[in-house]
Amino acid sequence: MKLPKESQPPILRNVLYKYMYLKGQLRAWVMLNRRGRLLPLKLLLTLPFVMPTVGVTALVGYLSLRHSQQTAEQLLQTIEAQTHARIRDRLDSFLAVPPQINQLNARASALGRLNLQDFRATGQYFWQQLHLFDLSFIDFATPNGEFIGAGDFGDGKIRIEEVPRGTRGISAQYSTDSQGDRVQL
Repeated sequence: MKLPKESQPPILRNVLYKYMYLKGQLRAWVMLNRRGRLLPLKLLLTLPFVMPTVGVTALVGYLSLRHSQQTAEQLLQTIEAQTHARIRDRLDSFLAVPPQINQLNARASALGRLNLQDFRATGQYFWQQLHLFDLSFIDFATPNGEFIGAGDFGDGKIRIEEVPRGTRGISAQYSTDSQGDRVQL
């Protein structure tokens, strides 16, 4: 750019001088690239706007990722806690039934309502308890090797099995009818 002419009005001359001065200062502030060339002015003017935008976008993305990870961990912990509570409740209720049945049977035997020596009646009593408590097997055994039990042996049918005294440990299984009576050996 040429110097302003002396014939121009002083105000215009001052403006042009200031413009030229600022242009020179701007060139002095322009960063150099690796080869020592000046960077384009467009790039120099857009970088201050683009870099904060990219930085903010990256920061928001990072914070969103962290938040989603924390939310996923909290959800996982909640699901685990609920699952553990359900399992604990079901196990507690399931494991509470056998001691209750043992107490009922001990009381019934002590009161004379259940004769554990009469295997026919005891088998039918156990069959009724299976249906009442929704169990798979109930049994009673003595130290002498006598045994009576009623249950599902894997085929979905309830049978009564017994090892009476004097049979040397040989068991007998009986099919039952809808009342718990023995049908066949």
